[in-house]
Amino acid sequence: MKGLDTNLLVRWLVRDAPVQASRVERLLESGDSFFIPVTVLIELEWVLRSRYQVPKERFVRLLGNLLEVSVLKLQHEAAIERALQNYATLNVDFSDCVHLGICSESGCLPFLTFDKGATRLTGA
Repeated sequence: MKGLDTNLLVRWLVRDAPVQASRVERLLESGDSFFIPVTVLIELEWVLRSRYQVPKERFVRLLGNLLEVSVLKLQHEAAIERALQNYATLNVDFSDCVHLGICSESGCLPFLTFDKGATRLTGA
């Protein structure tokens, strides 16, 4: 299994570089499976929000769609699903949602933080 970097996912989702987007499309249709690390997902949200002004609601849909792509294997998938639910419903940074999701999955709660926003999360 090969890993995917953030820039491939951005090209595929945003399609601002058609040649690269097509290359990613061909990869995903190749029959291989691809691994996406948690760090790539955190970076993906940051890039889409800061560089492309993708609204939160659209990011939630995009990541939800990625979770449904059978050839994509997301690291800590259950934690990412929980993070996505929290992110969709609360005014909290996506990265904090992911941190809490992984801590919860690992049985390491509460998640201690000085971040007032993160304290909105159950378990922080």
